[in-house]
Amino acid sequence: MPDLEVYSLQSFYRPSALRPIGGLLVDADKKVWYTVSAYVTIECPFVFDNYPMDRQNCSLRMGSFFHETDSVRFSGSFSYDPEEQRLLPYGFDVGDLPDGDEVAYYRAGTDDEERYSVYGVQLRMRREFQPFLVRFYIPSAVFVVVSWISFTVDPRVVPGRMALLVTVLLMLINMSTGLSGIIPLAKNLTAIEVNV
Repeated sequence: MPDLEVYSLQSFYRPSALRPIGGLLVDADKKVWYTVSAYVTIECPFVFDNYPMDRQNCSLRMGSFFHETDSVRFSGSFSYDPEEQRLLPYGFDVGDLPDGDEVAYYRAGTDDEERYSVYGVQLRMRREFQPFLVRFYIPSAVFVVVSWISFTVDPRVVPGRMALLVTVLLMLINMSTGLSGIIPLAKNLTAIEVNV
């Protein structure tokens, strides 16, 4: 029975009907196939510095933690149909792991480097920018252009200029406050925070 390590694992659940769903098969070439149905939750560290123009990649990787590549080889196939995907606020795609991610290397003490077979997929997410453009970028640009109107107002009409600038300032503060409730935590200012 092969050992299994799911990298960045948070939770692992095997559904069952009368017994756990899975199987063991030996084919004509004497290859052993072990199948199992499972729900896996993994951790993916996201970087939100470019929010809402961010792109996030997350690798679902699994492999052996005891048997090296000469004993156990992980392989598989996957399919993803974007037409069947429910509506999401970001673009989503599934692809092969990047080159070099299909083998895990470990060095224990002064021993030689050990190679372990890894299989998985890379999940690629791209946030849809259009809603942010309409809700935040265009209105804030319009407010800035409106504030330029104060330069056309006669300098002797102080109350008119002040009313215009204070109104624009309050609108931008209101927009910034509403924005702070929806943006994710990031180490630095996000792209939308810098704009507003």
